[in-house]
Amino acid sequence: MHKCNVTPDAFVYPILIKASGKWGVVFHARCIKMGHDWDRFIRNALIDMYGKFGPLEIARELFDEIPERAVADWNAMISGYWNWGNEVEARGLFDLMDEKSVVTWTAMVTGYSRKKDLENARKVGDLASARELFYTMSEKNVISWNSIIAGYAQNGQSKVAIDLFKDMIAKDVLPDEVTMVSVISACGHLGALEFGNWAVKFLEKHQIKLSIPGYNALIFISAILTRLQKIIRYVRLCQFAGSFQYGQSADDSSVQLYYEWEELKGEDCWMVFVPPAIELVSISHFNRKSFWIFILPQYSI
Repeated sequence: MHKCNVTPDAFVYPILIKASGKWGVVFHARCIKMGHDWDRFIRNALIDMYGKFGPLEIARELFDEIPERAVADWNAMISGYWNWGNEVEARGLFDLMDEKSVVTWTAMVTGYSRKKDLENARKVGDLASARELFYTMSEKNVISWNSIIAGYAQNGQSKVAIDLFKDMIAKDVLPDEVTMVSVISACGHLGALEFGNWAVKFLEKHQIKLSIPGYNALIFISAILTRLQKIIRYVRLCQFAGSFQYGQSADDSSVQLYYEWEELKGEDCWMVFVPPAIELVSISHFNRKSFWIFILPQYSI
């Protein structure tokens, strides 16, 4: 576009800023030069960028300079404060808002549930505040439910996460992949295998579209249920090139999965499962014709 001597307008810069990550600062300078920096869409994109990558002070300066702030501007600034662990400022802005959207409420619920102690970088989610805000919301969508369910699941309160999922279903809110990943993982960690099996059937019945995290969750629960044929099926459905690792660490009662395609040669792969408090299940180099299964005691690794 630049080589063709076509000058970007105010409609192009927000796209460029959002696509450039921390390098969006380059386009900020260009917007100032071209006189586009007061455009409300550009300014919102800049607040969002500085809120994610810093400096946060610049995001606040841009926010304060807006004479008539849209809900999207408030949301971007509140999310920015949560990104940097500034609960006080985030809550302060939230309380100042006259009109709060579902996105605003969800940002606050997510912020409280993922709140971190920056000194030791561990999650210490303020779930009480998150849940209080969640139930104050007059309108809840699937994203709102996902935020609170994931918050409890990630903070080790699997039973509450499952109960919230049941409430979600009772209110006729159809879950998506994000919901099911949290719920199925919670079932595995809690040992609620019967409900985990029901959740898998629910997912298949409603044909919820899955990507890598979704198949990861299915492989996770199938490994705990020792349903090896299911594992193989889910791996074959997860068609992509490359490798990935799912889980945290073995001492964190999670499942680690290493899975690698060999340059897309058929369906040959290597997988290692480390289920919590069970045994090591290793499926080595299986393909359409044959596979080998080795079950070893957990502590003999």
